[in-house]
Amino acid sequence: MKLKYGLSTIAILMVWGATAPPAISESLREALARTYETNPGLAAERARLRSTDESVTQALSGWRPEVEIYGSYRLRNRDRSFSSSVADTQSTDQVQSIGLGISQNLFRGFRTIAETNKARNRVGAGRANLIDTEQSV
Repeated sequence: MKLKYGLSTIAILMVWGATAPPAISESLREALARTYETNPGLAAERARLRSTDESVTQALSGWRPEVEIYGSYRLRNRDRSFSSSVADTQSTDQVQSIGLGISQNLFRGFRTIAETNKARNRVGAGRANLIDTEQSV
């Protein structure tokens, strides 16, 4: 009886050992990299930081010139019919215009400098939030 119990236990362990998944060995660096890539909280925080980084570019645009291109087209038909004593007239007017405007701000009351500093400080805060999220994971 004990022999049957022992043999059945060995058989079960052999079957379980054959079907068990292989042990995966990964270094701490690999585990952290995999967590960094797959964690949704970290992905959301990184996306938030990328959008915050864009605010610096937008603030720096205050130093760049603005270019404006515009155009218009107008077609007007006139048909005037009078009494039989006066001749009928018909005319068509076509008006087209195209324009280009370029402007460069020379001084905006230090607004561009303040907006750039504000955006850079927000990026720093966003990086600190990302580090905090990384540490909590």
